[in-house]
Amino acid sequence: MRFQRCVVVVYDDSELECCAETLVIECDEVTLAAGIEDNFSPTGIEPNNPPPEWYTPGQTMPFVGFDFQGGNRWFGHRFILPQSCQIAGAILIIRVKPLWGDATNDGVILRIGADKWMAQFGPPAGVYLQSSSWTPANFPDGHTFTLDLANLPGGGNLLAPLNAQRLLDVIVQDDTSVDFVKLIVKLCCP
Repeated sequence: MRFQRCVVVVYDDSELECCAETLVIECDEVTLAAGIEDNFSPTGIEPNNPPPEWYTPGQTMPFVGFDFQGGNRWFGHRFILPQSCQIAGAILIIRVKPLWGDATNDGVILRIGADKWMAQFGPPAGVYLQSSSWTPANFPDGHTFTLDLANLPGGGNLLAPLNAQRLLDVIVQDDTSVDFVKLIVKLCCP
């Protein structure tokens, strides 16, 4: 995708002139994918990337990976983005499935350093991503959520910290299985 911009120079209040040169900005979409779109199949190895600083000494229940079918365990994955170019947009696609009734208070946390945004998958409290209770009866096959990081539900915008830090932590509570996560980033380079 190409965008062109003409720089306008103002000589006085009445006269505008466009420069002969245009600044060309090249933008490309890059997809960072984790996990396999396999409908929560627990067979095969699908490594996640929880960073070591998430762990505390003596922690007995580490973060679980994709397609985990047990309960009371958190999922975590860190995306690391390229250092070049400006991030003009970012979309997170995540497929999740509630495992049992305790999942009704589960949600997703997106964290970039000290900045974070969080929402529950369903009501009753706070910001939630859809209007039905997050239970296996309502979502037996799971659900795919698409989140625009510049326009998150509840008013969140993580583009500035994403540009500064170049990483995104995705954390999911704790009675919900994660099939896959994709981060689609629009990178623009002059």
